[in-house]
Amino acid sequence: MNSVDEAILKAVLNLLDGLESAVRRAREEIARVVEESLQWRVIQAPKPVSAEDRAIRWLERKLSRIKAEHPSLKYEFTKDSEGLITALRYRPENEETDEDVKAVAEWAFQKASQRPAVPGSLTPNFKGG
Repeated sequence: MNSVDEAILKAVLNLLDGLESAVRRAREEIARVVEESLQWRVIQAPKPVSAEDRAIRWLERKLSRIKAEHPSLKYEFTKDSEGLITALRYRPENEETDEDVKAVAEWAFQKASQRPAVPGSLTPNFKGG
């Protein structure tokens, strides 16, 4: 084998090493994202509700207090194209936190869904964690 062939072979082997490394990192990242997504829980509102509804404002305050007690809690409201809240997505740190969030969210969504929703709320996508 001449020096040109050796240089080409070395370059190909380096490329393959780089590709293997990139594939390994991609697999690790995909596994992390999938694992994280499996930990999220969702509470659907019975119908889209306004972010300005007093029950939703109360819920935001309650979630802030729960998060103060459980800092690893992550949550966010999901909204439809008109800006109305359709669900609460959250990731609790334990069963107690899960029950606390579920209780207040279900109550607030039930109360808010009994009132007319006003599209185009003033609150942007609210993220609490």
